[in-house]
Amino acid sequence: DIDYHSVEMFDFFRPKDFNKQVAISDKQGESDLFFYHNRSAINTLSKELVDSRKTKPKEIIKKRIIFI
Repeated sequence: DIDYHSVEMFDFFRPKDFNKQVAISDKQGESDLFFYHNRSAINTLSKELVDSRKTKPKEIIKKRIIFI
């Protein structure tokens, strides 16, 4: 999950799982994370998706992306 708070909760409630705070994409490098709020399912890396929504993100955070 990209949200640190979600990963903390996963670690607490599912201690046998391997949980990481990462963003995975088909592109390598750095990307903007459009952040609405903690534990939000609408946080996204997609500018197109943000542009189509009425609500706008609280902040835009630069994130390193892992290519898989």
